[in-house]
Amino acid sequence: MISKQCPLFLLAAVVCAAGSVLSASETKLPIPVFNLTGYISESGVSQSSWFNVDLSPQTPVTHFDVVTSLQRAAETEEIPAIVVEVDQAAFTFAQLQEIKREMEAVKDAGKEVWFYSDVLTFQTAVLGSAASHFVLNPEAVIALSGFHSENLYYKGLLDKVGITIDVVHIGDFKSAGENFYRTKPSEASLKQSNILFDSLYNTLVTEIAIGRALTRDSVSAFIDRGRATAREARKNGLVDRLQSRTDLVSELRNKYGVEASFERDYVQQGTATTEVDGFFDLMKLMFSSGKDKTPQEDYIAVVVFEGGINMASIAPARNEVLRLVDDVQCQGLVLRVNSPGGSALASDILWEALDEFRQSERPFVVSMGGVAASGGYYISSGADVVFAEPTTITGSIGVVGMKVAVGDALAELGVSSHEFKRGAHADLYNSSRPFSPEERKIVRNSMLDVYRTFKRRITAGRGDRLQGDLEAMAGGRVYTGRDALRLGLVDELGGLNQAIAKAAELAEMETLNTALFPKPTSALDSFFQPKGENNDDFLSLKSRSQSFNLAEILAPELSVLSLLPDDKKRQIEEGLQILQSLEGENIQLIAPPVPR
Repeated sequence: MISKQCPLFLLAAVVCAAGSVLSASETKLPIPVFNLTGYISESGVSQSSWFNVDLSPQTPVTHFDVVTSLQRAAETEEIPAIVVEVDQAAFTFAQLQEIKREMEAVKDAGKEVWFYSDVLTFQTAVLGSAASHFVLNPEAVIALSGFHSENLYYKGLLDKVGITIDVVHIGDFKSAGENFYRTKPSEASLKQSNILFDSLYNTLVTEIAIGRALTRDSVSAFIDRGRATAREARKNGLVDRLQSRTDLVSELRNKYGVEASFERDYVQQGTATTEVDGFFDLMKLMFSSGKDKTPQEDYIAVVVFEGGINMASIAPARNEVLRLVDDVQCQGLVLRVNSPGGSALASDILWEALDEFRQSERPFVVSMGGVAASGGYYISSGADVVFAEPTTITGSIGVVGMKVAVGDALAELGVSSHEFKRGAHADLYNSSRPFSPEERKIVRNSMLDVYRTFKRRITAGRGDRLQGDLEAMAGGRVYTGRDALRLGLVDELGGLNQAIAKAAELAEMETLNTALFPKPTSALDSFFQPKGENNDDFLSLKSRSQSFNLAEILAPELSVLSLLPDDKKRQIEEGLQILQSLEGENIQLIAPPVPR
């Protein structure tokens, strides 16, 4: 997110002090300062995790906020330059590419782009390559040593507590769930992952090389050194100069003079903080949460769906889509998808709501984020136009069925059971044991029905845009956005801003206004947010919590895992979310773990 306690705060402080001698009537040159740190949210909804309880009043800054603010900076004549600082930000590859492209647009508009960082990584190297001036701390950490990703496998952990995850696949490459019942990837998963790694690595190395006017070989050679110094990075042309923050602040002050105003709050949306200083502030928050803030003029709606797909998670997005069907001022819909999928049933329910909007004969455009695979592709397939970044992970058209068997875990606790049943297969999803051979056949036949529906939705949505036989593209295969374009699974390469522009073009709008839904909320705001849908659909979904909590069973084993890096914690949380979703739906449209 964009930190208010940013290291470049001195920029604003120094310039404000210098500007105090100016008369109030003088207009200052605005220079936006973007401090990108932490996880850049798509949805802007703060959520506590198993490892962290978040009660911050700070509303997260979204990817929408960042890219639209950069676009605004490019289009505003009065702005002579922007300053971007990136250190510990966690971007998806798709976010990285779009932010880089918007930085280039600022530069192409004749403005200077100053980029500063304390570290040189793949992320900072890619973004810095778009800058007019790439400035690195003289003692910066050089971590541009390769492209690395780890997938965690939980079989050993689950064996310790007596839990078995029984998995059935439809599609040879549908490797989702392997991390629950294997200790290493299958051959099909290895093959698929290596193809993805090659594509992602080559794309990012090429972008760095082009941006810095270097050869791919020279960038690769620097990466393969493993470790280097900031001076060697400058010597090899990866950065422009080495400079401390204070020196850079002084240079920028001297360059732009006292008439400049460095605006570290330029990203307007998402920066609002909920002030809670006492009881009356708390009551005001309670009674104001959830109030309608729909624009009063024609606009393009951007609805974000982020995370795993289940009956609870789709409710907010479905709510907004159905409300927009009846909103005459909404001229088009852009669905921003960053999801590896999830429940097959929930995917179809959200698809149906999106189809309702499409039948209103207004443009429906999809912008794929870092991943829009399996159920994430399912909900995207009906759009008029689908955008993906070259590094977006998509596809994974296949089905996986999973069952959690906790019988041995209960036995370890001294709990035994006795069953009663009526009906030959009433205990099909009995949690005390894995599937029998006959049960696996029954489950597989049910999954084949879901698989046929999946492919039918894609065929109906994509039509003759598909380049070849769908079955040859399916089978659980995962693609980058660039490969998906070649196969006709997506229509254009681009990001959220390009998707918004396309929706406005199709809607023939002369003036572009946009609104993000659901509205970004802090964790504190979310506590008071009304649950469920507020449209006219009287058969509505409710945002309910899952009662099955595997984290509680695994708590003694997981406690030490709190020491892991953030990316590993996210993997563990995603795994727990998948298992939790099995309570409501055992047939899943979920992608395998992918590089991020």
